[in-house]
Amino acid sequence: MPGVGQNLQDHYMVPFQWETDKGFADIPIPALFNPRANQDFLNAAVIFDRDTTMMKHTSFFNLSSQEQHWLSRANELNLEILAVNNWHPGVSPPATPKLFLGAVGLVPQSEGSVSLTSSDWHDAPSIQSNLLGDEHGLDLAFAISYTCRVLNLIEYTDAVSPHIVSPELRPKSDSEEDITASLGENVATLWHPARTTRMGPLDDESDRMVDPFFRVRRFENLRIADPGVVPVMPNCHPASVALLIGAWASERIITLKLEKGKQYYLQGSSFLCVHGFQDRSPNMVAGMTGQIELA
Repeated sequence: MPGVGQNLQDHYMVPFQWETDKGFADIPIPALFNPRANQDFLNAAVIFDRDTTMMKHTSFFNLSSQEQHWLSRANELNLEILAVNNWHPGVSPPATPKLFLGAVGLVPQSEGSVSLTSSDWHDAPSIQSNLLGDEHGLDLAFAISYTCRVLNLIEYTDAVSPHIVSPELRPKSDSEEDITASLGENVATLWHPARTTRMGPLDDESDRMVDPFFRVRRFENLRIADPGVVPVMPNCHPASVALLIGAWASERIITLKLEKGKQYYLQGSSFLCVHGFQDRSPNMVAGMTGQIELA
């Protein structure tokens, strides 16, 4: 069936780690990571940010005009930086203090695939994530850019650098060549796969295997209600997206049981393929009203 397992996207993470002379909660992480309460309570500090360097790369202008418009909007966050102590609360800390930092690309352009390896469902599938492999090279250029930003933030600021004992996971040098090599060895998935069973309008059967009622085309009584159906990768953690998809799917199923030919208004929802993920962020669509007309 066209489109099945294709168009796989995932948020990609670039990891860094340093040995430090103090525990994480005692290191004055720069103000970028405030509020400090998160650092103390969760042994973690998180920010979501918009790094405008992405829009300055030559590869950005090779994207479609629609994608350029989305990425250029002022509210389009594209970077998450997570700093942690490399151990969870309640678990014994490592022998020496560590600072782990993950920089996450939230608007990936690279696409991979998922496919079966045999007719036996027990066999693991083949997953080709293709991280940083988009044809225009924007993901790689952006990852190089924010790697430099992270290194400047941690290693070259008076607040943090005195507490660095030794680097444990970082490029060999700050050169673009060494950064690129390090990315090739260490870039990782953030386990947010999506888009392998994309949704599309009722009359679009090209490579959109799910219709607006979450029905798998050409099959009876088969639906998909998970992040695989999103047409555009959301720039946020997908838990909230998955919950919204479940809510929307239940509304569609109930609606199909109602009398046909009438018009219904579903409060608090919207069509994924028309409104929802063209704005990427679920908080932008949670209060929208979807209007449907059954044939």
